Amino acid sequence: MTYLQLEENLIFISANGSLYSYSFEAKETSVEGEITTGISAAQWAPSQEHLVIFAKNGSLLIHNSELDFIREIKLDLGPEATVSWRGDSKFFVVCGQAEGGYKALTFAANGDLVESHFKSDPDGGKVQ
Repeated sequence: MTYLQLEENLIFISANGSLYSYSFEAKETSVEGEITTGISAAQWAPSQEHLVIFAKNGSLLIHNSELDFIREIKLDLGPEATVSWRGDSKFFVVCGQAEGGYKALTFAANGDLVESHFKSDPDGGKVQ
């Protein structure tokens, strides 16, 4: 489970796919969403302006800090992946197992795929 405190709310994201917010002012929890396939990875941008979720069905979901949906991208990756943001919050990388090895895909914060110098090893080894 990961969380982020935004203003007077705390956001919880669980691996089973549940997204909750807790209001300190109202002292109540609200369901913000449910990803029925489950969540493999969820990572806030360092600026806390974007949330990237990788669902176990291979979908990449991008939300803003208010959890408003921005974009969904279907990736050709297995159900497990990792997400890592660059320190300036302009780009993130999704790494996961693909047919024939591993794949590292670089995206701009808005979800546009960008050219990356990372290449998958054609022999199924480590990402280079």
